[in-house]
Amino acid sequence: MKKKIVCIVGSYKWADEHIPIAKKILRTMFRYLDPERHEIISGECHKGGIDIWAKELALQHGFAYRGFPAAEHELKSYMRRNMDMACVCDILFRIESPISRTKGSKKTLWWAEERHKQCFEICIFKVNDKEVPCLKVNDTVSAILLNIKASFSNKLIACLKSL
Repeated sequence: MKKKIVCIVGSYKWADEHIPIAKKILRTMFRYLDPERHEIISGECHKGGIDIWAKELALQHGFAYRGFPAAEHELKSYMRRNMDMACVCDILFRIESPISRTKGSKKTLWWAEERHKQCFEICIFKVNDKEVPCLKVNDTVSAILLNIKASFSNKLIACLKSL
């Protein structure tokens, strides 16, 4: 059986207080993925963040992993790399930092959506003066992930199990 390709992209710049939330999101995702059925890909951003954390977790949990580092540190190379990932993945997860100003991973998500890939976007929003992760599907906040450990949104879990 051919493995489904799961692309994990997102911000490289995170405030110290958001890093534990981002890593918890990733750890929870990996609990619902299966190394026998899924291959993980990411952009291996040289600045760190989601790409590097996803790679570390993939290797730590025994997943097949394929990196897509940009050939050069210039916009054209980053865009080519992002387009390549959008083309080869079956599903894409984008995890966005509330302080990020770059949107390369957003363009990757758009390109994947244009190719009718299943895409999920996880952002951290302020809700009642508390920063919490929220799941966005098609630019609509569909679930507030208040307790990531206990519930990672039924829709997201169903998607992961179906891959």
